[in-house]
Amino acid sequence: MDIPTRYKPGEQVKDYRMLRYLILNVCLLLVAQQPLAEVIHSDKHIQLAREVATKSIVLLKNANNTLPLAKTIRVPYVTGPFAASSDMLIGNYYGISDSLVTILEGIAAKVSLGTSLNYRSGALPFHKNINPLNWAPNVAKTADAVIAVVGLSADMEGEEVDAIASAARGDRVDISLPPNQVDYVKQLAENKKGPLILVVASGSPVDLSELLPLAEAVLWIGYPGEQGGNAVADVLFGDANPSGHLPLTFPKSLQDLPAYDNYSMAGRTYKFMSAPALYPFGFGLSYTTFSFNQLKLEQRRIDEGSPLRFSVEVENTGTVPGETVLQAYLSANVPGENEAITQLKVFQRVSLAAKEKRRVELIIDSKSLYIVNEAGARVWPEGEYTLAVGNSLPSSRSIELGAAEHQYQVVAF
Repeated sequence: MDIPTRYKPGEQVKDYRMLRYLILNVCLLLVAQQPLAEVIHSDKHIQLAREVATKSIVLLKNANNTLPLAKTIRVPYVTGPFAASSDMLIGNYYGISDSLVTILEGIAAKVSLGTSLNYRSGALPFHKNINPLNWAPNVAKTADAVIAVVGLSADMEGEEVDAIASAARGDRVDISLPPNQVDYVKQLAENKKGPLILVVASGSPVDLSELLPLAEAVLWIGYPGEQGGNAVADVLFGDANPSGHLPLTFPKSLQDLPAYDNYSMAGRTYKFMSAPALYPFGFGLSYTTFSFNQLKLEQRRIDEGSPLRFSVEVENTGTVPGETVLQAYLSANVPGENEAITQLKVFQRVSLAAKEKRRVELIIDSKSLYIVNEAGARVWPEGEYTLAVGNSLPSSRSIELGAAEHQYQVVAF
């Protein structure tokens, strides 16, 4: 579309944007043949927002099958600085909705009418409580389960001019949770009668090492959007089986990361990180268990320009339906200079009934098989590579945390 030129400089940009807005509205009307109010934020879109948020929630820990909780739980305690926060839901970049559902609201709508639901914020998100008197930790003494919603928000890790709670202007100078939240979770752990469940919101990795021994279950929810509260409640109370897998690495400490002004890729991201992670890229638990077996290659030698085709048997070995994310990684048996340790090449969601078994066929297209050399050119790999297929990064840490064992095959290029 050409920008109109009959207006003065400055005016034409505004008119062009208005024209695009009007065209978008006309297109929506023509396609939907119904009022915009029924197209934008329709029931279908609200359900989609809930589904997306639910599938993005990552179960990091679930000791002794603490989750899911029963909807008939008598006295749950919802607490933490973000339990009733709609600001946390929307993160850094967002549209505005008139129906943001907080985690407290989602839980309130989920539990039975006979449930006595308690709530207190308990802690300021980023600074010490001003009033030294705080009854909130003591409420945990009477709770059948404590659900503590902690983490970050755009006020701490947003854009420079938006991160009003950050002394570093939105940059992360450490990966710990704010000390006031850590101290509050410790107080809850000291006073709890039932299990402690951490719900962690953030748009980046956080160091949970201090808190993991204190909590029976941990969910990472990112910034889940307008239906975040309903999505979290769906997972907490078993209406949804968690199937999210981490899109990033949670390092154990800052010491495991290279200096910010070191531009080498060594030690950065799952591709080049050799130190064991707190939680590896691609990790995520479920209320059921999965196994992978009988990985088969269509051919072991892959000529330049050809795809890599393979299949693997996936089984839900548990007693409830579930969904996992099948992940396939390639690693050079003899890596080239500065070549990645491993690379995710393809992934696919697989939904299975309890005890169901299915052979899944996958293709790594030829474009994804090329690697970038030191000169910045895309070249075909040479030599032998190992294909690893499972539902997490192929690492001993993933298995230690509860991921399924991987299947391996050697591929020649």
